[in-house]
Amino acid sequence: MKTTILKFFTLSVAIFAFSTISFGQNTDNATASAGARIVTPLTIENDEALEFGDIISAENTVTISPAGARSATNEDALLVTITASRTPQAAQFTVVGEASLSYTVVIDNSITLTGAVTSETMTVDNFLHNATGTLDATGKETFSVGADLTVGETQSSDIYTGSFTVTVTYE
Repeated sequence: MKTTILKFFTLSVAIFAFSTISFGQNTDNATASAGARIVTPLTIENDEALEFGDIISAENTVTISPAGARSATNEDALLVTITASRTPQAAQFTVVGEASLSYTVVIDNSITLTGAVTSETMTVDNFLHNATGTLDATGKETFSVGADLTVGETQSSDIYTGSFTVTVTYE
């Protein structure tokens, strides 16, 4: 019996020794900084409308470049007189936000212009812009947008209008 007690005692000491090690604790902590930067929200304003000018009815694709230059697949159908009522020009936009930050520009893929009297339509697509995508030191950038207008072979005489959306987003 003495051996059994000795074995029990030895086993108890061993268990107690290991359990003391497993209950040992070590704690430490660290401090982290927290912060945030609030930036000026982006805004965009339309300064000038996109205008294709006066065009004679004929199958044609009329292009206004972001620089404002007008060209066409059928140059003979472009009306260029002193009495022309609509001067071709690229659309112009001003973006305002946080100085020196970058942004992206997204423009509708295509839109429809509808005649005021006839309700006939024409398509405007292939929008291009000349934005750098970076606001200057004052938090501004002005850029222009051009596009293509598809004129039908027998397009009715009318004033055609529509609108497109330009979206800017911080990168």
